[in-house]
Amino acid sequence: VEKLKEKNLSAALELVNLSIKDKENKAASYSLRADILEQLGKHDEAAKDLTYLAQVSPESSLDFHHRAYNLIQDDGSPAEIIRLESMAIAINPKHPNFYINRSYGYSELKQYQKARADCTTGLALKSSDLNVVSDLLTNRADAEYGLKDYKACLKDCDEALAIKTLSADDKQMVLLNKAPALIGIKDYTNALKVCDEALQLVKDDEDTQLQFMELKLQALEGRKDKKSNDA
Repeated sequence: VEKLKEKNLSAALELVNLSIKDKENKAASYSLRADILEQLGKHDEAAKDLTYLAQVSPESSLDFHHRAYNLIQDDGSPAEIIRLESMAIAINPKHPNFYINRSYGYSELKQYQKARADCTTGLALKSSDLNVVSDLLTNRADAEYGLKDYKACLKDCDEALAIKTLSADDKQMVLLNKAPALIGIKDYTNALKVCDEALQLVKDDEDTQLQFMELKLQALEGRKDKKSNDA
C-alpha cells in the first residue's frame, strides 16, 4: 500500500504477489493487485483478479466505490473516478450507485454518450432507493443536455422532480438542467418560471443564484428576440 501511494508500482506489485503467494488477506491482496495492474496498463491480468473477487468477495467492490466517491467530494480526477468505478462494476455490476459516480466522471470529460448509457443501465436495476433513482435521472438529464437532446433531458428532469423525497439541493441540480433545456427548445416563458422557482430555493447560495440569474437573462433575451422576429 505504501509503495502504491509512492507510485512505485513495480515494487508494489512484487510485494503484493508475495502476499498472495503466502495466502495472506486474500481478498484485500487481490483487490490491491488489480488496482496496481490497472495502473500499469495490464488490463487483462487485472480483469482476472476482478473476476476472482466477484466470486469470493463481491463486497470488495465497495472499496473502489468509496474511493471514487471521495474523489468526487474533493474535485478529483474524472478519469480516476471512472477507473475506480469501472473496477467496482467489474466485481459487482448490479450496484446502481456505481453507475451514478461513473456517469458523473464521463460527463466531466464530456463523454456524454457513455454517461447516458451508464445512467440507463443503473435505472434498469430498479433500485428501491428513490435518492438513487433521482441521482441517475439527474445525471442522465445532464448528459442529454450535453448531447443537445433537450426533450429527453426535460423528460428526465420532470421524472426526477416528481419524486416526493427529492431534497432542495437535489431539486436545484435538476432545475439547473431543466432551465437551459427549455431555453434550448425556445420555451422561454417556462424557462423564466423555472429560474424564478429556483431563485427562491437558493437564496443563501450566491454562486447558484448567479447561475440562475444568467439563465434568466438568456431566457429574457431569447423571448425579446423571438417577439421581435415574430413582429
